[in-house]
Amino acid sequence: MVLPAVPIPTRSLLWQRVGFRFAPVYGLLTITTGLFLPWLLPWRAAAEWFALTVLHQPLPPHLAVNGSGDTLENYVLAALYLLTALLVTLVWSLLERRGRLTERLFWPAHTALRFYTGFFLLFYGWSKLLLSQMPAPDLTDLLTPLGEMSPMGLLWRAVGASPLYEVAGGLAEAVAGALLLFRRTSLPGALLGAGVMVYGFLLNLSYDVPVKLFSAHLLLFCLLLLIPFLLRLWALLALAALAYPPFSVRQMQRQYAARPAASDLAGIYTVLNDSRPAASRLEYDTRWQKVALSDRVYSQSGQSFSGVRIRRVSGDELRGAYVAGPAADRLTVTLRGNSTTFRYDHDPSGHLLLHGEEGGTPFTLELAPDPDARRLTTRGFHWVNETPFNR
Repeated sequence: MVLPAVPIPTRSLLWQRVGFRFAPVYGLLTITTGLFLPWLLPWRAAAEWFALTVLHQPLPPHLAVNGSGDTLENYVLAALYLLTALLVTLVWSLLERRGRLTERLFWPAHTALRFYTGFFLLFYGWSKLLLSQMPAPDLTDLLTPLGEMSPMGLLWRAVGASPLYEVAGGLAEAVAGALLLFRRTSLPGALLGAGVMVYGFLLNLSYDVPVKLFSAHLLLFCLLLLIPFLLRLWALLALAALAYPPFSVRQMQRQYAARPAASDLAGIYTVLNDSRPAASRLEYDTRWQKVALSDRVYSQSGQSFSGVRIRRVSGDELRGAYVAGPAADRLTVTLRGNSTTFRYDHDPSGHLLLHGEEGGTPFTLELAPDPDARRLTTRGFHWVNETPFNR
């Protein structure tokens, strides 16, 4: 089958023709992580040499997937892809005489780049539309003081606290991704995608989210896709790209599904009294100061659990899980692999009393609900505000 040529003017400037050669080479190297030219360079070995020789530091060993796309290896490989694309562009320009190879090869490269960009815009868009990427803050999240949050943690909680904001951002990404899947709507899709990715890239820079390099590439690809020419699309591939992101996100939601907790103990509490003896120094005091019992039940690997977060008098914080039952007055708290079963009841003032043992010695905790700790999720929306409520 003869591929249609990209309509590049015969008398186009040299830099335009060079750009038409460079863009698909660098784009394919990036989206295939070097597999586009596997014979040209052993990429891992080259990255190790580059890091040691040019940056004067060894490349860290391969790490398990942890969500970061800004590792040293990612940046070194991006630099190598850039240098390789420049070299291939130079050789391509020297070898080409009649000027038709550029037009022929740009067509499949642009198609791959367009579907790649559209797929990830759809994936991130559906992740936000289904409130999966930045879920609403859990009760245990509310126990973290603002000053102790990381910039990324603050962004995640801020977006998760406003479903309307998250859905609006997801809708923009999903619409841009869907438009990119069709030839006749690729131009508005690339324009909208570029605008969305400018904002996303800025957020990643501002809040130290470790996908700066990836979002920069998505922005670059949206800009490259603005080059005006027509392409044919395969309907089956478009339907698959449209259907897979929401299906994949839904599968992840089922794996990490959350439902309202059955226990009526869920809440954030201030510890009014901990009968265990105080330590000689505050920094060693392991008595409890704040307790957050999640109001959600999470399912993972066939097991159900609710989160618990404890802040000690010393300032240390512990995360774990709790189970209420099967006896109506029993509460089991697991922290750092150690489980403690409490018998609980309420005193005449309504405070929650937990009775447990530590090292064979019984102790009692008196807990009172802390309504101020839930202001972020209970304040709600107000059309009328006589004075600003900024706490």
